Amino acid sequence: MFLTNKRQSEIIRMLLENNHSLTVQSMSQIFEVSSRTILYDMKKVKSYFDSYGIHMMFSRKTGYGIHKEDLQKLHEIYTLQGEIEELSVEERNWMIIIKLLEYHSRTYQSLADDLKVSRQTVINNFKETEKIANSLNLKIVKEKGKGLLLKGSEFDFRNAFNNLLFSRHLNQEILNRLHFCYCEPNITIAKQIISHVEKRLNIHFLEITLLEIEICFGLYQISKGRTFDDNDLNNQLMITESYPMFKAYYETLDLLPISYIEKIYITSLLMGAKIKNNSNVLDTSEESVSIANYLMEKLEILHPLKNDEKEKFIKGLTSHLSVAIYRIKNKIPIGNELLEQIKIMIPLIYEYTKVQLLECERIYGLNFDENEMAYIAMYIASAYESSLKIKLVINILVVCSYGNTTSTILHSRLDQNFSDCKLFGPISKEELSKFEKINEIDLIVTTAELNLSTKQRIMVNPLLNVDDLDKIRSAISQLSYAKMCNEFLRKYRTTRDPDEITIGNLMDDNCVQIIESCDTWEHAIKLAANPLLVNQKIEERYIHKMIDAVYQLGAYMVLIPETAFVHAGSEDGVIDNCMALLILKKPIVFGAHNAKIVRNIVVIGNKDKETTLMLDLVDILSKESNRRILASDGITKEIVINLHSV
Repeated sequence: MFLTNKRQSEIIRMLLENNHSLTVQSMSQIFEVSSRTILYDMKKVKSYFDSYGIHMMFSRKTGYGIHKEDLQKLHEIYTLQGEIEELSVEERNWMIIIKLLEYHSRTYQSLADDLKVSRQTVINNFKETEKIANSLNLKIVKEKGKGLLLKGSEFDFRNAFNNLLFSRHLNQEILNRLHFCYCEPNITIAKQIISHVEKRLNIHFLEITLLEIEICFGLYQISKGRTFDDNDLNNQLMITESYPMFKAYYETLDLLPISYIEKIYITSLLMGAKIKNNSNVLDTSEESVSIANYLMEKLEILHPLKNDEKEKFIKGLTSHLSVAIYRIKNKIPIGNELLEQIKIMIPLIYEYTKVQLLECERIYGLNFDENEMAYIAMYIASAYESSLKIKLVINILVVCSYGNTTSTILHSRLDQNFSDCKLFGPISKEELSKFEKINEIDLIVTTAELNLSTKQRIMVNPLLNVDDLDKIRSAISQLSYAKMCNEFLRKYRTTRDPDEITIGNLMDDNCVQIIESCDTWEHAIKLAANPLLVNQKIEERYIHKMIDAVYQLGAYMVLIPETAFVHAGSEDGVIDNCMALLILKKPIVFGAHNAKIVRNIVVIGNKDKETTLMLDLVDILSKESNRRILASDGITKEIVINLHSV
């Protein structure tokens, strides 16, 4: 059993180090993710514990904890994890690359001993290992009397190691096996370098552990006599004294007893590292200022910003872009744990940002990868949501069948917990019909069964218990998200190309299916994806990854009424760019929690960042007249493929 991300491993470490339990809310704040994401993580952590017979306690008041008798056992497992866990085939291939980076030459047998598998197992999978090496600009050669040798420049060796650190392949199993470089005294030196730079430049690095490991690997290479030559470094790193930030960073390394070239390399790592936004942080490049202003102009097409919002947006984004452009030009990798969540939770903003950045690539000759795009999309989403705050206010109507005292208490508690919403009422059931005709209501909170209203309604205890509050928060979140999507699409239509685009332009005819009904949303996803599987556009594992994504973030995939846009990561089994559409004549309940009613399921597979078809499809399917056609009894495939947005 494996942990699927570094956050889950960090949660285990926190459980080990804390003598008290951890709540979902505290972990959500620490990791800056939603409570739903933490609950998904804890499900994975529990499965991990169960595989070792470790019991995880849970209390609604105190949160998650470990029995005292299990703490020592967990500590031993966590500490020795790298030695006792069996690696997957993919993880073994990456570990072979690490072993070759560590020693530069190995034999099949020594690699098998390191990985605790047979020599034949290593040989059987070695073609995949060679593909990974080639993708990192390295080559594995076999020399008689020496074994397997890793060939490449010193820059390529270090870049390969850094690419692994920031890739989705890194997990606790692999981290535990980096002790050859991530050890004393290298860690001490790396910490001193980082601390000195932070104090001198008044900045704060994010993801410090990964930066430490990058520096430690460089120090390890130096200790083995594997250093850069002048040509190697000058050809690979575009650092000059005139580059913004270079001089300030370089001067912090004055007393470090290494060569000038190695100082330049460490400077490049520091300059490429993520830092916390700071208005006092160093100089910015002209490109970063230009791109930030360009993105602000595009954002204001969707919704105008106030002057203070503009200033805050430009300052924060310019600071980020200065470092990002440096990373891009020098091919310094960066990871983004939230990449897939961003694609799912703010897909419209992400796609819109991607379209604008592709244009920036053309203008400035840059190449933003998806991780950088996702970070920039977060800036744009934050500014967009803030500027829309008034329009996204949720109107809640309170319907209470009890007396004045109880009604007043209910209204007061709602006001205390949901002050950002606009409250109406309380009114009686008999007054509801008339009230709805003259007021715009998004959500009804009621103490009695209601059958007359078509609005979303939540039945609660008059005193509002914890479950009631959770249900209301979830509903408000979904309604705000739906309002934001609707507002985005309304403005986006004014910016798009007026040429008519049909569903037939976006997907093959055989990828459109119409069926009567389906038992579960999981089965519906499998049916929707089947044409793509048959046409070898996706692998079987991509379907399972999509289902997992719905379990974690399902409600966010329903971008428009009755339509879910389902996808997973580009590295989760996508062979080629593709789309498919399944139409259900009888709607189903979609999602594991916060479920919604859905009749249309779109499956999307994006192999490369250049694909920008999703916005066009959302635009077509969000059109009210098209939604009525899709829900009609006489719907046919021919009608579907000719639907358009004009």
